[in-house]
Order: sequence, then structure tokens, then C-alpha cells
Amino acid sequence: MSKLLKIFIQQFNIVSACKNYRVKIWQCPNFLFPVMGFITILGMLTTYYLGISNDIDPYTVALMVLGISTILFLIGHFIVASFQMLAETNQIKSDFISIASHQLRAPLSSLKWSLEFLLDGRAGELGDQQKHYLEMSRQDNVHMITLVNNLLDVSRIEAGLMDLVKRPLSLKDVVTETLNDLAEYIKSQNVTMELKIDGDLPEVLGDREKIKMCVQNLIDNAAKYSLAGGKVVISIIQNKKFVEFNVQDGGLGIPKKAQKGIFQKFYRAENTKSYSVNGSGLGLFIARSNIEAMGGQIGFDSTENHGSHFWFKLPINSPAGELNLKK
Repeated sequence: MSKLLKIFIQQFNIVSACKNYRVKIWQCPNFLFPVMGFITILGMLTTYYLGISNDIDPYTVALMVLGISTILFLIGHFIVASFQMLAETNQIKSDFISIASHQLRAPLSSLKWSLEFLLDGRAGELGDQQKHYLEMSRQDNVHMITLVNNLLDVSRIEAGLMDLVKRPLSLKDVVTETLNDLAEYIKSQNVTMELKIDGDLPEVLGDREKIKMCVQNLIDNAAKYSLAGGKVVISIIQNKKFVEFNVQDGGLGIPKKAQKGIFQKFYRAENTKSYSVNGSGLGLFIARSNIEAMGGQIGFDSTENHGSHFWFKLPINSPAGELNLKK
């Protein structure tokens, strides 16, 4: 009961909500809506009692109704203006992220090419120490490119411009390919991977690149948040009309109070910060958006200090789906 009461109080914490919006209280919809409701109720009751009273001049009642309507109109205007301001602010933020990301993409890609050129020895032989520092720079460069791509994806998702190219594909092949790509990274994290696949699995219908991105994100998180020497179990099974991908680790886990926000943008649980684990808090938001856009589902269960189990499932490709693709 106390937990429900706490949630109820948080929902009506007007001051906190206005601080989050970063607007003054008289510009905050969370404040203006209750005020408008209070005035509406008060106006209705006042008009009712005046209306049933024979001692009040009808013109006076009409003027009071007109006055209350004017006040409600003004409050409604402020509410609309507040939402417009918040929408414009959000649009400016999205535009800035999109433009900045596009501007960063070209120099980062150029830097990546230069670093790989040097590491391959095509500009001359390098010493071990030189290779070490260049490799560190390359890894940071890759991290920055991933972050920029994530920011661009978030901008496209928010604008409703994320393109999906749905095709029949083998989820098993996507997972196997992703594990091969991440082999060196997994080794560097000092964790072992176990892959379990249910017999012959049907194909799913989805966007290969988006699915691979989701698989990579979930495996990366499992490896990143596992304890040294830990084990990550990956499984692919058929679940009724879906093919389901699962990742189970025995690492940090997610605190109960942090679980409700785990798929939100830029959200990271407090226990990950104390372990100095790098991350932008965008991967799971993008994964959920893409999986749900492909008609799938995504979820997790976790216990702090006992690991996490993340999963997603995609619809099996049906003959009807193939027919629609041909059209």
C-alpha cells in the first residue's frame, strides 16, 4: 500500500514535474491543468447555487458565467502556449542532435580510416608502444562513431523517420555473425559465451541490420556487466508464432527501483555508474523501438547482484508475409 501511495504522490508532485520541464510554475501544464479543473468545478457550483436562488438577478448570473468562462479561456491559452513551448524546445533539441551528429560523422570516419591505415603498417613499421596507443585511439574512435550513430537513430525514431527493410531471415545466422564480430571484445571482457539453439528454426520477418544492432547491444551489455570470469548464455528458441532470442548473464543485475526506466533514453542504473562501466543509455531505447516497429516484443527480468535475462521475439515469417513482400 505504501508503494502505491508513493507512486500516487509522485504523479501529483507538481513542483518536481515543473523542474523536470525546466519551466516556471505558471508555464507548467502540470500546474495549470489542476488550476483549470478547480476553477471549472468552483464555477459550476457557484453558477448552480446562484441559479437556484431567486434573489439574484439573472444578468448578474450571466456576467459571472461570462467572467468564469473568460478565466478558463485564458488558462487554456496558457496551457496551449506551454505545450507549444515544450514542443518547440524538444524540436530544437532534436534538430541540434541531428545536425551535430551529421557534422561529427565525417571527421570521425576519416579518423578511423587514418588510424586503421597506420595500424596496418602501410605508412611504415610501428613499435609496440606506438601500436598500443594507436589501438587505444582506434577503440575510442569506434566508441564515438557508435555514439554518433545512436544519436542519429534516436533523432530518426523521435521524428518517425526510421526506415525498416523487412525481409525473411535466419535469426540464428544473425546471432552467429554477431558473435564472430564480437569475439575479440568478448575475450577482452574475460567472459565465456555459450550458445544454445533449438533444432531447425523458422525464418523471421524483420530488418537484418536493426536486428543485428539489437543482438549486438544485448550481448555487449551482458559481457560488459558480467563479473570477470563470468558466463553468458545465449539461446534461440521457437515460442509459438515467434522466434525468441535470450541473453542470460550472472553479473551486476538491475536494482528493482531502476527497472521501470531501463528502456528510457539516456537512462542508466546507479550500480553501473559505481562500477565505471561506459555506456550512453541509448542502446536499449533504440532496441525496443526497432523490435516493436518490426512487430516483435522485448523485455527482461533481473535481480541485483544475480544477473539479468534480456529477451526479444520476432514474428515468424509466414506465407502471407512473403506474399505481401512480393507485392
